[in-house]
Amino acid sequence: MARLQKSREKILESAGRLFSQKGYERTSIHEICMQAGVSKGAFYHYFSTKENLFLILMEGWIERMRGVLGAGKAEGAVFPDNLLEMTENSCEIFETVEENFSVMIEFCKDALRDPSIWGRSVRPVTENLIALTNQLLNAQQDGRIRDDIDASATAHLLMACALGYLFLAALSPEKREWTKLARSGMELVESSIRS
Repeated sequence: MARLQKSREKILESAGRLFSQKGYERTSIHEICMQAGVSKGAFYHYFSTKENLFLILMEGWIERMRGVLGAGKAEGAVFPDNLLEMTENSCEIFETVEENFSVMIEFCKDALRDPSIWGRSVRPVTENLIALTNQLLNAQQDGRIRDDIDASATAHLLMACALGYLFLAALSPEKREWTKLARSGMELVESSIRS
């Protein structure tokens, strides 16, 4: 069983490396199998399609990002205090985005043609919006943020800011201190919603 799991991990690692180097479209299942040292049969044992493999990789990246961003929650921080803690932990996320962003954009462009793949690829954003909206509603009930703001609109604004910073970091030719820029931006938002 451990050997089978090792084959799956080798496929995921090889695919991630090839997608980053060559792009999603230009990477074939054959190349992934060759680099991983596995047969196509082993590939199809774990992944029904290249799209399915990529979605699993993307979900893994997103889970790692959630883990990084959730580090402050483990210490008992609550919204909006954890908003600033999340930006402090975001350095790893900016690095991941720089490595994988172009592949994710390429995949999303192709996923638009298949509603089931598109739905699965945007599910994490939807889940994060729901969780953020709930955090905002709880913070309103506890008097930590203003009760006259629309929690859903604020969650969308925060998500747009976060994705915007990631998008800018991926497109920026020069290295910037994105964590500091994100923190400054989130401080502006946080100060405007606090009670």
